[in-house]
Amino acid sequence: MDFLQTASPVWRQVAIVEISDGTDVDFLQLVRDDHARFRAERAAEAPAGFEWYKILVDVNGADHKIAKTAWVVLTAIKKSAEEGLLKDFRIIQGQHWLVLGESNAPVGVDGAMVAGVR
Repeated sequence: MDFLQTASPVWRQVAIVEISDGTDVDFLQLVRDDHARFRAERAAEAPAGFEWYKILVDVNGADHKIAKTAWVVLTAIKKSAEEGLLKDFRIIQGQHWLVLGESNAPVGVDGAMVAGVR
C-alpha cells in the first residue's frame, strides 16, 4: 500500500470560498474524486448573508499533486456553481490554483514557483 495513502493527513488551507448563507452544501459530493484528499471547514467570520468555507488539502505528497488536488477541488466547486447548485459563489482567496493546476508549471504548496518539480 502507498505510504501517502496511509499517512496521517497534514492539512493546509489553499482557498476560501463564499456562498449564500443557508445554502446546504456537501463539498465531498460536489467534488466526487476519491483521490482528492481535502476537506472544507466553515470559517468563523463572513459578511452578513454569506458563508465562507476554508478549503484544505492534505500536503503529504509532491507539490504538483497538492496543486492538482487544489485545482480539482476548486474546479468542481466552481462548475457546481455554474450549474446553479451554489448561490452567489465566488473564490475569496486561492484563485491562482485554478491556473497552476491546469498548467504543467512547477509549483509549491504556497503557490510559489519551485524549480525542478514536475
